[in-house]
This record gives sequence, structure tokens and C-alpha cells, in this order.
Amino acid sequence: MPQIPDTQTVTAYTEGGIEMFRALASEPRLAILRFLAEGPRNVAEIGQSVGLAQPTVTKHVQILERAGLLTSEYLPGAQGMQKRCALTHERLLISLRPECEPEGRVHELSMPIGLYTL
Repeated sequence: MPQIPDTQTVTAYTEGGIEMFRALASEPRLAILRFLAEGPRNVAEIGQSVGLAQPTVTKHVQILERAGLLTSEYLPGAQGMQKRCALTHERLLISLRPECEPEGRVHELSMPIGLYTL
């Protein structure tokens, strides 16, 4: 797995922000993220750590993936393929201010039409 980027900025009022907050509004998913903060793990290890059945962990992992909070890849394991999960970022920065509109930052300049030379 690649190195984890440091920080992700999330704007609260966007679709992505809302989906991320929904994903974070679950104690089992927070426990999964807390466990993955120690390093990448497979679904079976996550299930043992948080005390959930593998199908339940898989569902939570899918929600966290859609929200952009973790990534996963399939790797060869002892008995077939295993899904290995890792955090996408170490920290989240939440912006409660909507993206700045260009209004107020625009300057209008009038120039007469004519011959300009350098």
C-alpha cells in the first residue's frame, strides 16, 4: 500500500462531506478506523479486533471506501485472496465555511481600444 497522505480537507456542505459525516456517525466504523490507524489490515483481522462478523465488517468497509476514508486492495493470502484495507489520510480537516465565491475578489478594469506597442 502507498504511503498515507497527511491531511484531507473536507467541506461540510458538499455531497462528499455529507457522505463522509454519515460514514463517521457509526461506532463500529470509528472502531475500524481507529484499528487501521495502526496500519493496514485484512478484513478478518479487523473483524477480530472490533468484534464483528466478516460480512458486517465488509459492509462497513464498503461504506468507508465510498466516503473516501479508506482504500483496499486484494492480495494473495493463506487461503485464497484477502482484502487488505488502509486509511486514505491520517487527519481530516473540516471546513464549516462554504467555498469562497469569486464575488468581492473580482476587479473590473476598463482599457481604451487603441494601438499598443511594447
